[in-house]
Amino acid sequence: MKTKNPQVIQMTDDSVIYSYYARERPTAKDLEDVIDIYARAGVNALSHCIHCRFQAYYDSKVVEVAGDLTPEGVEPWRHVHYWHWLTALRRLIADGNDPPKVLAARCHQHGMRFLPCFRLNDQHGFEPNQAIYGSFRRDHPEWRIDKRAMDYGVSDVREHVLTVAREVCQGYDIDGLDLDFQRWPVFFKSDEVKANTPLMTAFVKEIRAYLDEAGKRLNRSMLLSVRVPIKIGRGQVINAPVRHRDLECLGVGLDVPTWIKEGLVNIVCPMAFLANQWPDMIAHMAQWRELTQDTDCSLHPTIHRNLAWPVKPYDSPYVSRASYRGAAHSYYRHGADGIALYNLWDNDKVSWETVPDLGNPSALGAKPRRYHVYLDDPVLINKGERKTFELFLPEDPQDADQRPHLRFYAANLTLEHRIEIDINGTKVDPGTLTLDRIKSGGLSGAPKMPYGYLVSFPLAHTSTRTGSNELGIKVIEINPELSQLTKVYTVPESAGGIAVGLIETLFGYPAGLPAAPVHANLDPLD
Repeated sequence: MKTKNPQVIQMTDDSVIYSYYARERPTAKDLEDVIDIYARAGVNALSHCIHCRFQAYYDSKVVEVAGDLTPEGVEPWRHVHYWHWLTALRRLIADGNDPPKVLAARCHQHGMRFLPCFRLNDQHGFEPNQAIYGSFRRDHPEWRIDKRAMDYGVSDVREHVLTVAREVCQGYDIDGLDLDFQRWPVFFKSDEVKANTPLMTAFVKEIRAYLDEAGKRLNRSMLLSVRVPIKIGRGQVINAPVRHRDLECLGVGLDVPTWIKEGLVNIVCPMAFLANQWPDMIAHMAQWRELTQDTDCSLHPTIHRNLAWPVKPYDSPYVSRASYRGAAHSYYRHGADGIALYNLWDNDKVSWETVPDLGNPSALGAKPRRYHVYLDDPVLINKGERKTFELFLPEDPQDADQRPHLRFYAANLTLEHRIEIDINGTKVDPGTLTLDRIKSGGLSGAPKMPYGYLVSFPLAHTSTRTGSNELGIKVIEINPELSQLTKVYTVPESAGGIAVGLIETLFGYPAGLPAAPVHANLDPLD
């Protein structure tokens, strides 16, 4: 059932609340304080993980509660992080503060919906002797696809999860369930994906039936939300190893189009595996919009707290308030019904200051917005080379009122270099370029980026267009006094070349661009 106003859904994983909010001797108030933070930020629904690694994160009577140290061969805690998180959980349960009950009650006091979340094949806990690995995986190696993932082609694996879903639907005051298929998107052996895809659809149908039954008992409409890969795909199975950004729903056995068509799911949250691949999400929004329009399924594309994975220099605070606004603004412009958030933590100040804007589409276009280009690593460009970058612009770059600019960071660039920039093959007027020096170590991240320049120029009156573009950067001449470019992450040393990274476009800044930094941090906080 679609809601009239845009909704913001916050998903917290199995460790965030217990590790970041709860004390070693936690009380119900620790959990209630979390919900108060979300409510103040305008979150409409909480998706909280209660099942992960085939263990329960609540007072389950049917499956093992996470953190059990009793099985033979399980070692004591090696890291206090894991000890604190799961000990806090178990102490809450022992004191009668079963987390789903406490969280649901507080959510309802604020008018928020509460959706227990299932991580369907989470692979944390790498070794069977670890206490977070779980007995189900440990006791049934014959049901594992590899060392950690369980095979949903095995009926006992599906039934284990269904048993938990039945218990939660029957015993808690919930508003629905959230199925996280992105932790991890491996469910069947690669040569059995197509044959077993109907099994996953039948699995979703059973959960839908449990929710409908619970809805009759609680006298409310129950929501089923699914978190799935960004790409719908056509059923082509991509064999491992595979980059997460190449995964497709149908390629891993998730027939989401059928789930939507048959009314099994109410909310679909396309998402990257761990970080914001916003250009990929925008590029596929039209397909998702076509699937969900004229249905009762709402489209909630996802915003993560990280820009890219591996995190490298792209982690917060490089992702700023304007970054979140840019993502949400572009999602709404392309047909989103709301926004899904993934793992925003209590200490992520930049994120939580921005969340109130995310449920107000009309406000987003009146504030600064940033759009980042996804790069795995800075790109090396040697003398005489031209490298190209995909540049997706969700807004009109010719709208001078929005003062659109493009900028990128070029490590090792000096004023003695000569570079040439083009958009879609048309050269950018070098007289429009602004170069702001970034001191050595001037960009937060580990390791810090070397000396270089921030290169920026206005997009109006260039050959840019809304949608797909190609940015070209060519090194014409190098600084003859430089012998080599120091290795930058995985970029090899080079004879005086430059390494380009952190490409982004900016819209809506009052003066066109934020002031160039002089030390310590590259990002404008707004």
